[in-house]
Amino acid sequence: MRAGQTLERIARQHDVSVDEAPADWGAPEQPGRVELRRPGEEPIVSHLRVERGVSRAGLRHLEAMMRRNERDADRHTTPRLALLLARLSDHFGGRAITVVSGFREPRRFSGTDSQHVAGIASDIQIADVPNRTLWEYCRTIDAVGCGLYPRSNFVHVDAREERTHWVDWSRPAAAAVRHAAGPARRGQHPVLPMDEPTETLPLEVPVVEDDPHYVAPMPPAPASN
Repeated sequence: MRAGQTLERIARQHDVSVDEAPADWGAPEQPGRVELRRPGEEPIVSHLRVERGVSRAGLRHLEAMMRRNERDADRHTTPRLALLLARLSDHFGGRAITVVSGFREPRRFSGTDSQHVAGIASDIQIADVPNRTLWEYCRTIDAVGCGLYPRSNFVHVDAREERTHWVDWSRPAAAAVRHAAGPARRGQHPVLPMDEPTETLPLEVPVVEDDPHYVAPMPPAPASN
């Protein structure tokens, strides 16, 4: 796989489906360098991960992508989320990340214990990477949250400090319907196998060129997403 190639092109060349395309996503041109964008907007290229941690400039770029409007101007995220996004981008060859959703306010289906409300979660897509593939890789990392939303076309990732993953078949702006194989019937609960993680994400991530006025949010207790 070379830079600029799409899964669709590779699949056609090898006469296979997209799901059967090669799993080797190639190496990123510059590890830690991530192209971030919001739907319909121009991308920002930022060095999220640097040698000693997460860059202050990269963290600010990510926070700008996660803000919905000026009411979020003073909201911040945790360096662990920036490091997680850099890890995901690197694994998939440095492909661009679209930030579908970031900061949220408490509402009907996002309570005060939501990772989005806490500011440590983002719903994302990675260019040319199937959401299922992204979710499966995210599940190999310890101490993060990974949620697949097949009816909303994104993957939820967050920097909580315990390993959690799920499949949510709810439609956008609807109550959660979690079940691995499909929409859950009344009384059913999701049962997903938890294989041992093969990768770790540090719990403490230093910010390079630290800003004394920056206050990283504390993750909430384990709860909804």
